[in-house]
Amino acid sequence: MTFQKASVPGARVRSNRALRTARACAGRAAARAVRQRFAPLYSATKAALHSYTVNLRHTLKATPVRVVELMPPAVATERAGPGQAHGADLAEFCDTVFPLLDGSRMEVGFGPTATPGFTEQRAAEQRAFDAMSDRFDVPVYRPDGLVEG
Repeated sequence: MTFQKASVPGARVRSNRALRTARACAGRAAARAVRQRFAPLYSATKAALHSYTVNLRHTLKATPVRVVELMPPAVATERAGPGQAHGADLAEFCDTVFPLLDGSRMEVGFGPTATPGFTEQRAAEQRAFDAMSDRFDVPVYRPDGLVEG
């Protein structure tokens, strides 16, 4: 049994009149796209989360669930330590990205992760994924919550 088959059924959405759409949001830093030499494990975990998110989105595409990936740049928070905050302003980041997490976009970036160059790089990666995704028979969820494939 794959990890995806084992993990998604508990979160699957069954079609009914009360539920029209649902959103699953995964957050990851820009380190997935721009590797950080000083943080190889951090960069690798972000790349893994991105890969899983793209595959989960593909698996759930025929259901009412929309998988949205939040791609924040460095955001100035207290986690950096006293006097060490760097990055985008937290309030500006939240005010900008939260309204965009409505499921109408597959990915939501901010600042350097919302530039045309970054967006085109992601679009090219998505086109490559789409072109190769049907090469193998993998399970996908139907709108009624049952697994197909």
